[in-house]
Amino acid sequence: MRNQIFSVGDILPGIFWLIILAIISHYIKFYRAKKEHEHQYYLLNFYFKIFFVIAFSGVYAIMYNGGDTFAYYQGSEVLNNLFFDNPLNYLDEISKGKEIYYGNFNAQTGYPPGWIYRENESYFVSKIISILMFISFRSYWAMSFILAFIMANVNYKLYVYVAELKFMPGKLAAFALLFIPSVSFWCTGISKDTVVLIAILMGIVAAFKLVHKKASIFGFEGLFLLLSFYLLLEIRSFLLLAMLIPLFFAVSTHWINQLGEKPVLKMSLRLFILLIGLGGVSVYIFNSSNFGDLAPEKILQEAATIQRDFAQNSTYGSDRYQLNINDYSLFGMLKVAPEAIVAGIYRPFVWDSRNVALVINILEGILLLILTLQFFFKRELKARIQFIRSNEILVFSFFFVLIMAFMTGFSSSLYGVLVRLRAPLLPFAFLLLLAGIYGYYKNDKNGIDLLNAESE
Repeated sequence: MRNQIFSVGDILPGIFWLIILAIISHYIKFYRAKKEHEHQYYLLNFYFKIFFVIAFSGVYAIMYNGGDTFAYYQGSEVLNNLFFDNPLNYLDEISKGKEIYYGNFNAQTGYPPGWIYRENESYFVSKIISILMFISFRSYWAMSFILAFIMANVNYKLYVYVAELKFMPGKLAAFALLFIPSVSFWCTGISKDTVVLIAILMGIVAAFKLVHKKASIFGFEGLFLLLSFYLLLEIRSFLLLAMLIPLFFAVSTHWINQLGEKPVLKMSLRLFILLIGLGGVSVYIFNSSNFGDLAPEKILQEAATIQRDFAQNSTYGSDRYQLNINDYSLFGMLKVAPEAIVAGIYRPFVWDSRNVALVINILEGILLLILTLQFFFKRELKARIQFIRSNEILVFSFFFVLIMAFMTGFSSSLYGVLVRLRAPLLPFAFLLLLAGIYGYYKNDKNGIDLLNAESE
């Protein structure tokens, strides 16, 4: 497989598609963008993603003999063979659920990698990528560049949404949302992480546009929102929950903001929303059998299984951490939540690992820690907290980061896994902290001065 992706037959289609995607990107920047902030970082974002997808694909091919990214590609390649052998069998394979049988495949089509085929979530990724196989000339590099292009554009839509709100310097929003190295490394190539982050970002943008009535539920944004939910449900169902809960609080913040200067109504609405939230939690916990894969016991059981596996399996290497937990009940897991959240956001620390591959992640963790300290020790803490509470995207970021950090910090144990699983939370963690420190918010003392305001 490694020889195949470095062959002329694979590289040339990749170069062809890279040129096509570059032309499209330049066209979007110079002919379709209408506002300065809409295209100021567009090309830089595109080439940033291309650089890291080359790095990701090259590192995995050379150092890890492809890893899971080759397995996803091979699965999609076999599905493509199946289409040309028997289109009806291909459609059956694409649409079927969790049944495990190789009846649709034969010696001519080949067989998907065993572990990919047995794991429904991973095989679903191969199904998605198999669609790109039709236009990529079966080139590993072409498929990687196409995924990076999709990721770059979905990512940029979120940046444009945030930039239009003008609550913080645009260059800081661009850094947080577009230019975090580890996010672009893990979430641009042929991987489950790429599809997951595309789904998350697509769903967030669609949801906020619908809430602000900038789009119709029956239009593309409504379709994108449903597609986002479907992808997350099929690939990592617990992430759908991690997105829906923050969206609930963000939409609630939007409703409260619509009341303007009406403190009594605001307090009443907050109380009403709190009661709805508590009621929803009660229904979720006490009627869990109706939620299928999203049932709390299934999510906690999956997290506990993953955590024990990583903690006990020596094949994952020595760069690991352990949470102080023996009780895997709901109470026991909540007991270690602070420890898991810290691990999910900030680790690995400098002393945690000597692995050169984790240097960038360590530096990102240090920067997050510095920003956290700066947030709490900078003046006007009360005003800045109020600023975050009244901003929908920052409210979403706060809850999303906490939930994701707990899930990844609890279930990973291995630093190499941790830095990969936590990638989706990093843009929102940086956005939250940078906005909380450098955002444009009113001084509570006089209600006039805009702190941190600066010309873009």
